[in-house]
Formats: sequence, C-alpha cells, structure tokens
Amino acid sequence: MADKIYTLQLCLNTPEIEFSERLTHIIEKHICDSDFNVNLFCSMMCMSRTQLHRKLKKISGLSTTAFIRKQRIQLAQLILNSTPLPISQVSSLVGFNDPSYFSQCFKDITGILPSKYKPNPLK
Repeated sequence: MADKIYTLQLCLNTPEIEFSERLTHIIEKHICDSDFNVNLFCSMMCMSRTQLHRKLKKISGLSTTAFIRKQRIQLAQLILNSTPLPISQVSSLVGFNDPSYFSQCFKDITGILPSKYKPNPLK
C-alpha cells in the first residue's frame, strides 16, 4: 500500500518537477539579457501569459514580472558579494538597463539600497 501511495504522489508531482526544471533552465540562460521579458518568458515556457502567471503565483507567490525581477536581484546580490564591480555595471550584468531602476528594485526586494549593501565576508 505504501508503495502505491508513493508512486501516486510521484506521478502527481512529475509535471511540477518538469515545470520547475524548465523554468530554472530558462531563467539561468536568459536572466542577464535585458530583452528577456514576460512575453519572451511565456513563449519559451510554451505557455500563455495567464497560465504562466497563475502557475508562478501558485508556487512562488509572485507575478511573472516580480519573479523575473527577484531572480535578477538575487543574482545581483551574489555578484555584489563576490566582486568589487560598481553598481551600474552590476545592474547591467543582471539585465537592468537603468541603474536607478535597479537600485529601486533592489531596495524594494532587499530593504536596502545596493550602495548600502554590505555583503557577507567570503569565507
């Protein structure tokens, strides 16, 4: 009986795992591209804008736009932690064309401006 329950759960989760893997692959490949937007993301995911929005909202609590933005800011934090690059260059590296918009998004997500961001010392 336990084997059947495990198999059933595995079958139910397979589409979510496939979705997550495809999502991760696309984000990792295109997150630094400033032309990467919701429409392109939907196209690459082979989903309508509404479908992708609902799926992302369900698993992450974020809209598609907010999800992309958060991924970019998390990457920026990693870059700021590991390099002495200026903020304008970091913003460009993570797909933001406007450094001031990048700073605003960074603060909205992290609660602190990138200029005040104190990375954890590398160990």
